[in-house]
Amino acid sequence: MSEGVPEFIVVGSGASAVAAATCLLDAGRRVLMLDSGDVDDHYAKLVPDGPFAALRREDAEQHRYLLGNAYEGIGRGGTGALVQAKARRRFVFRRALEHLRTSGDSFAAIESLARGGLAEAWGAGAFPFTSDELKRAGLDGAEMAPHYEAVAREIGISGANDDLAPWRGALAAMQPPLALDHNAAALLNTYERRKPELARLRMRLGRPLLAVLSEGLGERRANPLHGLDFWSNAGASVFRPSVMLDTLMRRPGFEYRPQVLVTHFEEEPDSAGVRVDATDLQAGTRTSFTARHLLLCAGALGSTRIVLRSTGRYDEPVPLVCNEHAYIPSVRWRGLGAAASGRSHALAQLTALMDPTGDQQHLVQAQIYSFTGMLLARLLKDSPLGMRDSLRIFQALATSFVILGVQHEDAASPGKHLVLRRGPVPEEDVLEIRWRPEAAERAAQDAAHRQFCAAMRVLGCWPLRVVRPGAGSSVHYAGMLPFAHEERPLTLHPCGRLRETRSVYVCDGAGLAYLPAKGPTLTLMANARRIASVLAHAL
Repeated sequence: MSEGVPEFIVVGSGASAVAAATCLLDAGRRVLMLDSGDVDDHYAKLVPDGPFAALRREDAEQHRYLLGNAYEGIGRGGTGALVQAKARRRFVFRRALEHLRTSGDSFAAIESLARGGLAEAWGAGAFPFTSDELKRAGLDGAEMAPHYEAVAREIGISGANDDLAPWRGALAAMQPPLALDHNAAALLNTYERRKPELARLRMRLGRPLLAVLSEGLGERRANPLHGLDFWSNAGASVFRPSVMLDTLMRRPGFEYRPQVLVTHFEEEPDSAGVRVDATDLQAGTRTSFTARHLLLCAGALGSTRIVLRSTGRYDEPVPLVCNEHAYIPSVRWRGLGAAASGRSHALAQLTALMDPTGDQQHLVQAQIYSFTGMLLARLLKDSPLGMRDSLRIFQALATSFVILGVQHEDAASPGKHLVLRRGPVPEEDVLEIRWRPEAAERAAQDAAHRQFCAAMRVLGCWPLRVVRPGAGSSVHYAGMLPFAHEERPLTLHPCGRLRETRSVYVCDGAGLAYLPAKGPTLTLMANARRIASVLAHAL
């Protein structure tokens, strides 16, 4: 290859993409990253660097960044990408809504064409999979272990070795945990006193693993505990892919091309290269790029769309795996009227793990939040009372609110799949999603919700209701192009190579055949690093 021609094209700029690109550059390889690269050109400049509570009391212009200039940050019900998105984070989804087409009467598919991808709006939960979970996903625990540690050291993960450690997955590279707020400290104290009762409910409570700094790391600073984590990222304390991308752009051998939407790939028959076709989003014209290897990191749905289109697999169903989740808002009754914590972050304060089958094979996980850094408008739409009365009640309860975000495991089943339907032009192809879980799955989820509600009562909380935001809203998608040891079309070799190709690799969630009840981002980054490491050193 001539000087300046990239050895690797990486499609996307999300968590998997930046992890793979970093590993390739560390090995001395040349990388071209192709990305739509939508950015926040407005709200990022408006959010002050100060405590959330002080801004709510003192800033007369707070509505501009908390609610949005057009009040677009107020959720009005329904499902989809923008229902829960803050005005500050809506850019993460807006270009995907314009350019990526999906359909499905019971599944709200959420994608991103933003610089940094979906993890620009993630909650920073960074749990590794256990060895059993990795095996079910199609990965090898021994191979993944060093890459988990390498990613953890690079992005910074805060946490603790507590009662969750035997169930959550092994990780040694951790910073100390962040300080707890008043609600979380009270819950953890009650847990220690009533641990035998909660053990009978097969529940454990402990600190979350968060990709958030409690200590400085390089140019990044420790979290300031302002409670603005869903609005801003002071000191880049929360890992977001754009933080790593900024570093990559200063390294030799790396080129970043935004405003590019990749549609196809084609391997050259008489060479070892691969051609990538794309749309220039600024000019509206077609363009192409060539490299020796292609790494697809466009998100599970995005990479699947590219693969199906490139291989002509229209109208051919492929599996779909997605964590379903629910919220359980609760009131800690002993905390009624208590003053809020002076300084706190707004991310998960605690993590609860439930073992409903007693064998640690089907764990259910819940992240526990206080109402720090959130707006009461988020609750009003779910209240059975009038708006004015609801507002007064929620204002009185705000400091005692505890919210569980419950995640459920998922694996492929006959009623859950997607199909690519051909459009007039490639950009108008439609991913048609069918989501029909089996009755036993829903029954198990309902039973887990009842068990969590019982546990919350032991912890001194009143569960108010179980809110199911709709299938697809977890934004955890996988399973379309699963890892397989046998030769089958539309599967991945264990090294990540797409079957029936020589030089195309899939490095995001499309390869995972199973999703445990936890966020997959840390695993996606570790797996992307594993694939890139093997590939870089095999050349």
